[in-house]
Amino acid sequence: MVVRFRDNEDIKAELRRRGWNLAKISRETGVPHSTLKMSFVAKASPRGDFAIADILGIHVHELWPDRYDEQGRRLIDRSQSKLTKGRAQRLNGKAA
Repeated sequence: MVVRFRDNEDIKAELRRRGWNLAKISRETGVPHSTLKMSFVAKASPRGDFAIADILGIHVHELWPDRYDEQGRRLIDRSQSKLTKGRAQRLNGKAA
């Protein structure tokens, strides 16, 4: 069965359905609760995003297609980013 997520509330509901909450994910993965919480707000953390995706067994792109491409590389919104081109490329796994 393929689960479709419309928004962060759907992701949170799926976590709850599977018996997970952010505190439990934090204990299991070692990712701080505050980092995980950021996955559900505008300034998301890739570390938190990937931890949540791993717990659900779902590719991060399927959870947040507006944040990650099919290979799991972070999509950078250059209009809002203060990153240099080289830093953005390193974050996306490309050589500067």
